[in-house]
Amino acid sequence: MVGKLRAAMDAKQALDPDFVIMARCDLGGVPGASFADIIERCQAYKAEAQVDVICPNGLRTWEEIQEAIRLIPGPVVPLIPAHLSPYPSVWSSMWAPAMPA
Repeated sequence: MVGKLRAAMDAKQALDPDFVIMARCDLGGVPGASFADIIERCQAYKAEAQVDVICPNGLRTWEEIQEAIRLIPGPVVPLIPAHLSPYPSVWSSMWAPAMPA
């Protein structure tokens, strides 16, 4: 996947540098994948492919979401699972290092 993202970034630079490439990491949906695995893959997308935005998916708690935002070079737009309870308020999201989606 890193190779595909790198190719997308190369094409973006050649055609439209203002275009934004967002890399969504769905590793969290793979049985046995850990939080550390998700972070490692997202960091690779940023470091090796140099994508513009990282979107980690499969984070299970608000604490994991906040930690992911701290560990992944930004910008980061995590997907908040609908089952999260209590669901983070706009107020609590304001104090996170980034705004989740």
